[in-house]
Amino acid sequence: MNTTFDVTGDDEVNSSYISLYPSAFVPCEPNERRQVRLSYSKRVERPTLRDRNPIENNDDRIVRECGSPGLDPEYSHFS
Repeated sequence: MNTTFDVTGDDEVNSSYISLYPSAFVPCEPNERRQVRLSYSKRVERPTLRDRNPIENNDDRIVRECGSPGLDPEYSHFS
């Protein structure tokens, strides 16, 4: 997924969200009475379009919102 914002014609922010998200689960039984399980996974939380939109939102007279186009996705690793 590619996202591009070009607001003023001079400032352009390009983002590419192509990445692998591996998961693995490995069960092992060293003997009849013991079990070992290993697992790993990677998750991603991407900023929404609203979070990245650099155009100021004036829908509310009290609250003004403006996104940051340079936000990066957040990666979490679980084991």
